[in-house]
Amino acid sequence: MPQEEVKKRDEEKLRRAQEETEEATTQARRRGFRVFVYGHDFAKVDTLKVRFTHPGTGVAKEVSQVFFKNSKKLAVEIPDLGSEVPIGNHMVTVEVSINGQQFSNNGL
Repeated sequence: MPQEEVKKRDEEKLRRAQEETEEATTQARRRGFRVFVYGHDFAKVDTLKVRFTHPGTGVAKEVSQVFFKNSKKLAVEIPDLGSEVPIGNHMVTVEVSINGQQFSNNGL
């Protein structure tokens, strides 16, 4: 096999590996991943919101499309926290609001 083809094949393998690594490290920031919030006394109201906050940057996003499962369980999709949040896995605080204005302060 000519040296050029070997080099080209190795570069392609490296590019694919980098893409897979980037996908794995940014996956948690991507929209569409659902989380369940467990608690008590949740109410099925139109004003229900969940706020995700990245403590390191202070970036916060509120989600108003919250799925009420029962009085102890909510489902919500993780929002894209934007480019301010560095690539990688991070802890975020999750707060719930029944009235859409006052959020829980225990930062689940």
